[in-house]
Amino acid sequence: MRRRGEEVKEKFLELYAVSFNVSEVCKKVGICRDTFYSWLKKDEEFARKVKEVEESVIDAVENSLIKKAIEGDVKAQIYFLKTKARSRGWGAEDEVSLQIPNVLKIEIVKSSEGAGENS
Repeated sequence: MRRRGEEVKEKFLELYAVSFNVSEVCKKVGICRDTFYSWLKKDEEFARKVKEVEESVIDAVENSLIKKAIEGDVKAQIYFLKTKARSRGWGAEDEVSLQIPNVLKIEIVKSSEGAGENS
């Protein structure tokens, strides 16, 4: 017979795949967020399954974006190109950031917009 905790974990994973919202799913299965995060730390198998669900949701959203782009949605096309075709010059800017806590923060942003105007 399966332990109650294992049943709750399975139900959590099932609901998480649909809503992708930790707080909402915790409420539905009757646990607090601390319990969820404790399971993540202590149960490698559960943590692996959570990661699988997250990757699956990301894949589904990515596929939806690609479908919209292919169907002609210009915003989806631009977003896709700016994130996936940076090597082809579609990135709007290059950003480098270095931060040493409580000491120093350096941020360099090179915008490709307007490049060549003062060159």
